Amino acid sequence: MPTSTIPVTFDVDAQVRLDKFGCHREFEQMIEHAAEAIPDLKKIVVTAPYNEVLGPDQQIVIEAYVPDARSLAPEREFNFWVFENIPREAATRFVFMTVEG
Repeated sequence: MPTSTIPVTFDVDAQVRLDKFGCHREFEQMIEHAAEAIPDLKKIVVTAPYNEVLGPDQQIVIEAYVPDARSLAPEREFNFWVFENIPREAATRFVFMTVEG
């Protein structure tokens, strides 16, 4: 499924953090792969939650919304794909999870 048919929303902090990390190309690859590989993907939400313990260089969270998130297989397979195809320096900047909704 092309990403043009999957809504992708960002919070402001996620865009700022993505700009800071400079991982735009890798991020786009991950979004495109999610759109193609995750069955019944409804939308993607990208956030940058803040945690005082972790400080300013925290990760960007990519949430893939699917009708039924009980199976962890799509999440696990996506993460395997990331670590096989995205440079480690960029891959470690992101957390990916499937969310029911």
